[in-house]
Amino acid sequence: QKGRKARDQCAEKKVVTWDDLASHYSRVEREA
Repeated sequence: QKGRKARDQCAEKKVVTWDDLASHYSRVEREA
């Protein structure tokens, strides 16, 4: 729960880590 709250706060600040970008793009390429 604590980690989820921190993640929500990051989302509100539009903070994205490189791991988030990597996982996002790898997911996009799989769906393409």
